[in-house]
Amino acid sequence: MTSHRLSHIRLLLILAAALIGFYTGCGIKEPPVPPRQYRPPTVNDLRFSLENGRLHLAWTAPSTTEKTKFKLSGCSVYRSVRPLSDGDCKNCPVPYEKVADVPAVSTRTNDPSAVEMSYHETLTVNADYSYKVVCFSKEGAAGDGSNVVNFIY
Repeated sequence: MTSHRLSHIRLLLILAAALIGFYTGCGIKEPPVPPRQYRPPTVNDLRFSLENGRLHLAWTAPSTTEKTKFKLSGCSVYRSVRPLSDGDCKNCPVPYEKVADVPAVSTRTNDPSAVEMSYHETLTVNADYSYKVVCFSKEGAAGDGSNVVNFIY
């Protein structure tokens, strides 16, 4: 073969390799998909007690099982405080603010997979209080809000 013919074959091979690389390149073909996160179940037994101006919230954290596929890290406590002097507004949205994160390390109840959790704070007089809790997993996924406790102190 002549050197001219070899250079054409070489050029064709280079072009073929470039085309193969172009069509099968490692570019992103679809948007990335985050790993699936399992949301913690909702707390449904939030309860409260008052003693000497001090609030005690308590609830049972959702149990962690192989079926639920989440690892409970803790629960966030949300509070809404409305002074009684603001009047009554039954249809107004309730503005909650996060006041604490309670880690999921507490005393166990009779159910070995359930964890009793609690939160305490001192209250201001003449206000309408609402509280709810939201559990979150070690991966950062948050569940839905619990039942709401509401009282006037």
